Amino acid sequence: MRVSATACVSFAGSEGWVEAATVGEHWSSIASANWLATAWWVGERLSEAVLVDIGSTTTDLIPVREGQPVPLGRNDADRLSSGELVYLGAVRTPLCALARRIAFEGCEYNVMNEFFATTADIFRLTGELAPEHDQYPAADGAGKDAEATRQRIARMIGRDASEADAAAWSRFASAWREAMLAEIDHNLTRVLLRFSSPTPAVPRPTVVGAGCGLFLGEALARRHGLPFAHFAGLVPADERCRAWVDTCAPSVAVALLFARAVG
Repeated sequence: MRVSATACVSFAGSEGWVEAATVGEHWSSIASANWLATAWWVGERLSEAVLVDIGSTTTDLIPVREGQPVPLGRNDADRLSSGELVYLGAVRTPLCALARRIAFEGCEYNVMNEFFATTADIFRLTGELAPEHDQYPAADGAGKDAEATRQRIARMIGRDASEADAAAWSRFASAWREAMLAEIDHNLTRVLLRFSSPTPAVPRPTVVGAGCGLFLGEALARRHGLPFAHFAGLVPADERCRAWVDTCAPSVAVALLFARAVG
């Protein structure tokens, strides 16, 4: 569909571009559809892939077969059911959403189901969360230095950061990281089952990572022995902005598809 470069339009997935005057008629196709734009762009460049977009709050796991996105769900409810949408992200997720019990220095603890710490605290201690993506206030409103971060994750098991050294709390952060990876991997395994084929010639899917939690997508690819690619590697972008292309993949994909539509 060709549209005017000056038109105010919304991306509506398979319905194409919808003008502002008629968005109410297409709301169900417009709502949360940007993940589909990313998967379309991936499918045009890789015939067999799984898009793993881990943002601040959620994770999208979108299978691409023979160059086409083939999700079982198209809306949030259906994608939550299929495992293609996981409400875990690298910044805002409360730690109590990741585990019921967790080990610290050889002892297991029940997890306090309170908003005491978030996944940003984990990845701040592991050194994987880029500062420019650490934009949300800490759960307790305190600082984001290492000491304040250790105090928050210690509180999750009723401890105080002064009761152990920094290395112990770093190991504890890694335990939370593993709990998050395990939950995403459980859903990713369900999605990967769709690539099972009696034909050996079908290539293994490439995991395409995106989002501020892209480093977890890379870890999941290694866990499954699958090739990994950055979303930015599939986009004709200046080298200086590739990190943001990865982080903002849905917006980039919508912009690219719109640029093509206006010719």
